[in-house]
Amino acid sequence: MIAHEAIFDISRELRAQGSMSAETEGLLKESAQIVTRVLPDLSSTARRLAGRWSELDLLEPSPSTVEATLGEIEIEMERIGPEIEHLLIRQRQIAGRLGNLLKE
Repeated sequence: MIAHEAIFDISRELRAQGSMSAETEGLLKESAQIVTRVLPDLSSTARRLAGRWSELDLLEPSPSTVEATLGEIEIEMERIGPEIEHLLIRQRQIAGRLGNLLKE
């Protein structure tokens, strides 16, 4: 995730300045958990469906199989989309907060 990479870079700069605090450590940890635990868990079904879709593309399946798979993908994306958006917003908030601390 690009946001976490930026967050990690900012935290390295803060650490080099001696400006890391409990707050900044907590924000870095939260960002890492979003990327390494929460998003992978949340998106596991969608990734499995994407793999199935790739297989279907090679196998020339029946139209009903294609429709069923597309329907599953759509339902899953509707289910996880809002939470993913919330997590991405949180990543931007963390990056913004750390960026502001870097400027102080």
